[in-house]
Amino acid sequence: MDFQARRDRLRKVFKKSGVDALLVTDFTNVSYLTGFTGDDSHLLVRSDGEIVLSDPRYITQLSEECPGLDLQIRPPGVTMLQAVLRVVRTAQTGRLGIEGDSMIVGLRDRLVEKLPKVEIVATSGLVEQLRLFKDKEEVGRIRRAVWQAEKAFWSAASDVAARK
Repeated sequence: MDFQARRDRLRKVFKKSGVDALLVTDFTNVSYLTGFTGDDSHLLVRSDGEIVLSDPRYITQLSEECPGLDLQIRPPGVTMLQAVLRVVRTAQTGRLGIEGDSMIVGLRDRLVEKLPKVEIVATSGLVEQLRLFKDKEEVGRIRRAVWQAEKAFWSAASDVAARK
């Protein structure tokens, strides 16, 4: 999968929304954009790069699944909110897009409170609209999955028929 191309397409989409960066908090969207299959991780996509925020449990998995991505591994005792605040401040983001359809209200409220100089902009469906269109590799995986499901179905159906 070309995850970099996916992130590049996302950059074009969020620039049209008028934001400098997008904080991706839905783990399905993080996985789609990075290839990371774990959870409890966020992705900050800026116009000039991206950074995965996670914790020490996933260091090995991230290095294997997401080679070349910048990582911010938060040490024990540091909350995800603290890690996000640090990265957003370092990136000097003026307008931060958030996934308004999936981010919990409490996290949004804390971001607004702790980042008074950053405008927090709720976005809707930016990554999801990219996920609607499948590339050749995704289509191939879907076809293989359908083939395997059909094979399992017909195997189970013949077992049932043989028992009658």
